[in-house]
Amino acid sequence: MRIEHGSANRWKTSQGLGRAIVKSLAAEGVKVFATARNEDLLASLISEIEESGSVAPVTFAQDFVAADGPEKIVAAALAAMGHIDILINNAGGSRPMDIDAPEEHWIEGMTLNFDRHRQVTQKLLPNFLARKAGSIVNISGNLEPEIVNATMASPRARYITGTVLVADGGMRRYSF
Repeated sequence: MRIEHGSANRWKTSQGLGRAIVKSLAAEGVKVFATARNEDLLASLISEIEESGSVAPVTFAQDFVAADGPEKIVAAALAAMGHIDILINNAGGSRPMDIDAPEEHWIEGMTLNFDRHRQVTQKLLPNFLARKAGSIVNISGNLEPEIVNATMASPRARYITGTVLVADGGMRRYSF
């Protein structure tokens, strides 16, 4: 990855894939605004990045799923960074459910995996439009009951060749 002098905004960055993305961007010299709920994990992220000699991220502790989370995150990001060049929405999780799961489970899953991503993106659109530039990456989870997952492909489906599908909450390449 090669990025010259950009600024990026990342959600859910204290562990896993989000943490790795922030470290990679910082190593490329990108000024990153990183947010997650856990202040201690954010502090350790800053320490690791500073120890490596990379650009330390600006961090902000906030629950992405909270009703006012997207608004607070975007306001803090723009106040700290001035503008955003790259938005990486990386929040989500697999929510295995029965086919007759209660409505609350669907609402929780959609809030985490879709609604908050859309809200943050929508709040940052004026930033991108004014600059006539920007990139948006959404990384999410899966909440469908497996038995009704429309993106599942059978390895025996010979009429699809080498297709990359979003399945089981991640990218899978099926070679037929």
